[in-house]
Amino acid sequence: MDNIAFAWASGLIEFGDTLPDGALPIAVAADDVQARKMRDSIEILARHGKGPSKGKLLVPGIPEASNQQAAMKALTRFNKVIFADMNDQPRVWEE
Repeated sequence: MDNIAFAWASGLIEFGDTLPDGALPIAVAADDVQARKMRDSIEILARHGKGPSKGKLLVPGIPEASNQQAAMKALTRFNKVIFADMNDQPRVWEE
């Protein structure tokens, strides 16, 4: 099972066994059980694409970010929420 979740600058989320050049990590799972939990968390908490992005998962806040700093802030916030969810901690969407 793919054990790395990563995002592209567009906000598109993908899963794989390696982190491609240019992609930013969201989460890494140590084993198949944790990988399933990671994928479940991301599928629940990510934005589900519509229109041309239909069927794709997106990091909330990145597609509409006005600059790279705002996009990085959105990715950091999403990373924290996914980490908390994977570790059965409360989810807090901080600004």
